[in-house]
Amino acid sequence: MASKEITRFETYIRGTEKLDVFTINPHSFTAVIHYLQTVFRTRSITHILDSLVKQKQFRLAELLTILYSGHIHVITGGCNKDLKRIGKLWLSVKTFVDSKKDASFSPCYEIMSDALRMEMVKADGKQEAVDRFAICTWFQVQQYEKDQCEKRKSILKNMVAVIPDGLDRTVAEIVYYSKMATTAEFENDIESAKDFASKAKNLSETCEDKTAKILAHYSYFFLHRRLYLRDKSETNRQMVLEQCDIGCDMFPVPDEDGDFEMYCALLFLLYKAGDYLHITYEFEVLDSDTMSPSNIVAAEEVLRSADRYIPISTPRKQLTFKFCMGRLYHLQSEFEMASTYLNETKELMIDGVLNKKEQRNVYRYCEKFDEEHRWKSCLGQDNETAKETAEALIVKQHYCLHQNMLHRILEKFGRKNEVTLRLCEDVCNYIKGKNDKIVHVFPSYTIHFDREVVFVIFVKDFLSKKEEDEIGYTIKQRLVDQFSSEGKDVMSSETTSDDALTLDETKRLKDCINMHATDLMHRHNYLSIITASPVRSKSYGTREFKIQKEPCIVLYVHTKGYIPLDEDPFERRYDGVPMDVREGIFVTYPQQTNIMSS
Repeated sequence: MASKEITRFETYIRGTEKLDVFTINPHSFTAVIHYLQTVFRTRSITHILDSLVKQKQFRLAELLTILYSGHIHVITGGCNKDLKRIGKLWLSVKTFVDSKKDASFSPCYEIMSDALRMEMVKADGKQEAVDRFAICTWFQVQQYEKDQCEKRKSILKNMVAVIPDGLDRTVAEIVYYSKMATTAEFENDIESAKDFASKAKNLSETCEDKTAKILAHYSYFFLHRRLYLRDKSETNRQMVLEQCDIGCDMFPVPDEDGDFEMYCALLFLLYKAGDYLHITYEFEVLDSDTMSPSNIVAAEEVLRSADRYIPISTPRKQLTFKFCMGRLYHLQSEFEMASTYLNETKELMIDGVLNKKEQRNVYRYCEKFDEEHRWKSCLGQDNETAKETAEALIVKQHYCLHQNMLHRILEKFGRKNEVTLRLCEDVCNYIKGKNDKIVHVFPSYTIHFDREVVFVIFVKDFLSKKEEDEIGYTIKQRLVDQFSSEGKDVMSSETTSDDALTLDETKRLKDCINMHATDLMHRHNYLSIITASPVRSKSYGTREFKIQKEPCIVLYVHTKGYIPLDEDPFERRYDGVPMDVREGIFVTYPQQTNIMSS
């Protein structure tokens, strides 16, 4: 194996007093690994180790073995009851393995677990050895994802099977139930997952070992966080936030030697901030969820605590922190600060700390932010320049703008402007595609809030609260073929009223309708029919509701009170004739539908 890389590498390691993860130059080591994988035509490190031994390359074989053992000497050197050192060990191994971006390094975890299992057997009944082995098994299972559930269950069953009789199994059972909980959730067995998590949590309440308590609590929290992301139920949300509080309280101010405690504290703090900011564990931002001001304030406090007390050392934690800060400043409309943090987030992604799906989610959010940032800059320009900029931006628009940004654009350009209408049309198409129940959407405003957009949606069946939240915009639901009973109530009054229209009143109303009907139908898309009536409806739906004698023309619309964005309100009078708006549509006879028609 004549190679400059190997020669340089062997020269380098000869000068080291101890071979471990921290003293090996990562670039040199990576170069050698790539070379060996090419020579042996395999990515399997186990196969490479065997081949090195056969070829008497003992120095390289020893190096790889020590790296794979993951500082076993740290544990065998005497952990005693301080199980947090296993957590610290796991973190160092995890950092090393993750830095290689190579799945063939995963045997590090198995070798570490096997070494602890052998230590447990040799310890001849020592409780500490059993607990160390169980805790290490928790971390071993941690590396397997939801598509490797059988592997997870196999490891857990083997752990339980090899523990000697007559010893306290509390820590081992906490590990077993904790990891079986998340495994069951991966397999969509929700009831079993909840049962496993509860058993682990109950055991941890009487367990004296702090590390076991942390792991049980983390698994309980992680499960309910995933359940909340499934159903968005308020019960699961409150439980998640409660568990975050408990987790953070476990680590008020970490000590200098508390690497593992700091890791767990940071984990809970970042998860908590993510929950407040509606960021999933895969870095997907749930923009559709409603965001309360109190959540933003809470997230800001949590992130400040994380930054103040805990060293954010690993690249993934740094990335998570910066992404949360970018999201926070974005929600607070501090675009320059948000841009700084999101750019730093993208720089950290270059090192491959996220998988492909996570990267897509982050890039997607950053792209949406960049578009919104450009629109904000546009709104700060003078009117003529802003119109030119807006026309250029809308050609390149890929994402729907948030509701608040739509309001600002409406205020800047006006509700009938082509840019405003085009952006709202994009949102209408987005909303329509969110649910099969939705058959039509149009943007509207109300008389008293003419600078705010409300999207009126026609639905086959009413959306649930969860389905409403997923849309993420202010909406008004209306069933396709149902209307308020105002029209029916007023028509009943007309039928029984002794105050029928006189001939003069009838002629006046007829002339008014003939004069304005064509123009009204042309200018108002959702106007269905125009009729004459001897009475007007006042304050329908309130205690002041009354039907009063007053000849008028009646304009029937689908959704009363919500005016299409590109239309003006109806006039109060036409040629001096009062106007009354009611809900209803006109259909010809054989069409059958549940509507009120004239």
